[in-house]
Amino acid sequence: MRRQDRYITNGALIVGGATALIDILLQWMEHKDKGIEFTWDSYNGMRTVKRSLIGAAVGGGLGYGYYCYQIREEAKLPFNSDDYVKKILTEEHLKANPAAFKSVVAYREKVKQWMVDKFGNKLVALPEDTGSFYKRTAIGSNYDLDIVVYS
Repeated sequence: MRRQDRYITNGALIVGGATALIDILLQWMEHKDKGIEFTWDSYNGMRTVKRSLIGAAVGGGLGYGYYCYQIREEAKLPFNSDDYVKKILTEEHLKANPAAFKSVVAYREKVKQWMVDKFGNKLVALPEDTGSFYKRTAIGSNYDLDIVVYS
């Protein structure tokens, strides 16, 4: 989920949920003040739904406002592309999930072996690994397996 959507959704859920709880407590206190027992029959659920939807809309607006504030504050910070790339490579390093890494390496070797078996007599040299996966700069969320074939 994009960060903007996450801020808006979280704001809507938090403020909408809080508004619903507050309305339930208000209804309970209103019933108590009138001396009426607070039951499902005396509870006004539509009032709570209406108020929580209004609260969710306000919360979504607040979430969007906070998102815009965060973007403005981040824009003031100095940007160093080397630090950014190092951070991404550290956070999304392929070896963070060893099982997935082993699976990808095994698949790469299987493809290379298939190439040798299928086209071995036409190849000048064995297939070699190249690209970001080989250089260990690939990120876990988006990578490909580059194989060079000399024919």
